[in-house]
Amino acid sequence: MVGVFCQREDGITLYPKDFERLFSPEKERILQEIETGKKSVTFGSWDWEVFDVTEGVGDGEIYKLLIFVPLNREMTHIYSMIIHELKNPIAAIRAMVQVMETSILEGTLARDKLLQYSSLILEEIDRMNRLLSSIIKLAKPRTKFQYRFDLVEEVKKAMGTWSEEFRARGIKMVLVSNVEKVFFLGNPDEIHQIINNLLRNSREALEGVKKPRVEVNLWDKGSEILLTVKDNGRGIPPDVLQKIKTSFYSSKPHGLGLGLFVVKSIVRRYRGTISINSEPGKGCEVVVRFPKR
Repeated sequence: MVGVFCQREDGITLYPKDFERLFSPEKERILQEIETGKKSVTFGSWDWEVFDVTEGVGDGEIYKLLIFVPLNREMTHIYSMIIHELKNPIAAIRAMVQVMETSILEGTLARDKLLQYSSLILEEIDRMNRLLSSIIKLAKPRTKFQYRFDLVEEVKKAMGTWSEEFRARGIKMVLVSNVEKVFFLGNPDEIHQIINNLLRNSREALEGVKKPRVEVNLWDKGSEILLTVKDNGRGIPPDVLQKIKTSFYSSKPHGLGLGLFVVKSIVRRYRGTISINSEPGKGCEVVVRFPKR
């Protein structure tokens, strides 16, 4: 949403209406801040970048014309992290190639060193591929076509993609639901993304755990649908849990923190909420609540 403030001889025009609702209660404070030279202001729980185009209006009837564009600090932070994450493997690959080049010219590159450097370069390339795959998910446009589908069936399908791997790792996975069917307005692919990301996190948390188990719960609560993914893995320390609840954080050595962000983004699009409960040694539970659609 872009907001426009237009002051004319006959009064003030604010549009669109949503912007007017946010802007009007704090009009004097906002205009005063802009007069002092501020290029961004905060109101209505949004941060706005301000463009003063008064000089270019030209008809003499308009005293002031301001355009407000919402600043998405969350995405700005993500883009900065993406750039940082890409620079690291690129720098590592460049350094290793330079060492290999020097060693080849000097005739000192042994076969075992060549294999070692090649393996490290491939690891860095894989790291970039994981990052780029996550970026594609973030850049994927919001689904335009939605329809009613059985949420229970789609959750089962998503779990099915992990059944063989979980079985091979000795992980018991169960689905508990209070209904056989519950119809939901949305896109099944997005539900798959949620389940896939949460089950992937559970799988990694269960490494080395005796009798590993993942329980997926789907409950029809009447006015809302409750989806939980719970494991008996290592759990998450309080300080790490607090960081994970931010938009872009991973506790894994090569993690990018994008998987959970993708889940949060999808849940928000459906006007839902997500919470994470965990204690070290007691596993982790992710709770997603969707309003009935």
